[in-house]
Amino acid sequence: MVKLFKKGLKFKFEFKGKNPLVLAFGVIGVSLFIVSVLFLSNTYFFQSLLVISLLLGGLPFVITQYVTYRRAKEIEVNLPDFLRDVAESNRSGMPLVRAIETASKGAYGPLSEEMKLISSQISWGVPFEDTMEKFAARIKSKLVRQAVTIIVESHRSGGNIADILETVSTDIKTLKRIEIERKSKLKIYLISIYMIFLLFLGIIITLTITFVPATPDLNKAAGLLGGTPSSLSEDDFKNFFFHLSLI
Repeated sequence: MVKLFKKGLKFKFEFKGKNPLVLAFGVIGVSLFIVSVLFLSNTYFFQSLLVISLLLGGLPFVITQYVTYRRAKEIEVNLPDFLRDVAESNRSGMPLVRAIETASKGAYGPLSEEMKLISSQISWGVPFEDTMEKFAARIKSKLVRQAVTIIVESHRSGGNIADILETVSTDIKTLKRIEIERKSKLKIYLISIYMIFLLFLGIIITLTITFVPATPDLNKAAGLLGGTPSSLSEDDFKNFFFHLSLI
């Protein structure tokens, strides 16, 4: 029992992404932000330091969300095969809970870890429906939640759970195939966006190298020709281009 409890704690720790390196970046970002606001607000590098500190401060949240997202997607990919194995075991006369425990020994990546945790919780006396609902809440995937809802309702009603699992497995595979096809069709547009951004950066760099250093000469020429010199300095133009690039 103690071993299972420690295993559950280890899983919870890893799932929430409490990586010391990630947390260190967050602490550095917050510290840099405070130092920049209190002591470096009048320096030329203030805006750059402010942006860097905000990026570092938000890094733990971004990494945690990305790891959670990738984990959920991997579970969605493995879920159809897992459900099919559970359905086959259930058809052979094995109870649903026992079939899940047996199937969790397969190579299903993070899904195997989740199912082992569910089996451990059931062995501690937690109802099957509660463990499945907690599983859906941890994964934060609409597809997984829908599948869990169908499985839980089928288990409560006492229907032919094997056929229902087989149907859910087929539906999930169909949805994932449609999702892959949609991503492949949209990839060309995503590449176009990146190419446009790179072109924009090239223009900004060219302006910074050629136009910005000539600002004093342009202001002199404007004064000689009777025009109004620009009130923006070279640093103002660089900050403006920096903000555009950041956006």
